[in-house]
Amino acid sequence: MKNTLFIFTVLALMLYSCNSNTSSNKDISTNKTEKKDQKQNEEILPEVNQPAPMAEEPDQKPNKNPNLHKGTTPLLKDIVSDIRSKFKKVNTNLSNYKKVHKDMDDESTEGGELIAYYDNAKLYKIEAIYYGETYNRKFDYYLWAGRLFFIFEKVNKYDKPVYTENTKVIETEENRYYIYKNKIVKWIGPDKKEVDKSKFESEGTELIKRLEKFKAVLSSK
Repeated sequence: MKNTLFIFTVLALMLYSCNSNTSSNKDISTNKTEKKDQKQNEEILPEVNQPAPMAEEPDQKPNKNPNLHKGTTPLLKDIVSDIRSKFKKVNTNLSNYKKVHKDMDDESTEGGELIAYYDNAKLYKIEAIYYGETYNRKFDYYLWAGRLFFIFEKVNKYDKPVYTENTKVIETEENRYYIYKNKIVKWIGPDKKEVDKSKFESEGTELIKRLEKFKAVLSSK
């Protein structure tokens, strides 16, 4: 009887030991799995106090055509594109510029006037208007950083002297001069077609002389 009781006791102890080891192994395995998952989460998720990366600040500098700043002569299309961009910027800001008026009494039969547009001391545009007996002629000179880059010329011709009543415009002529380094590089004539390059030099010289005359009038007291 005693031997039988002893055998049952030993079997019970062995069974308890096996269950205990199995439970312990499960706990160890569970802990390893949890630590592995935690490590993976730490690698994926940023720290709570770590700020999100800031977006790169946009470039605040005005866009510049890189082809205009190389040692070689730029392409005509790049020059024209740059001129059109500056033309738009000047006219967009025109209402913010200071206007200066000057008379040009000796320039035509009916006199004339200048209207200059300044941003502080920087001159951006000159409007020169000549009044004739049967016409008026207007030049718009555009400048950027002190350099001339575009000229628009418009001539209105009337059916009779302007000092009479009910005058009518019977003809209008327009010229567009694209300027680069004080020289005409493109000229659109009254017929909306490009003028031959053989005429650029002589016309360009006259246009530059006229600009110098305008500046002299503006600087006079």
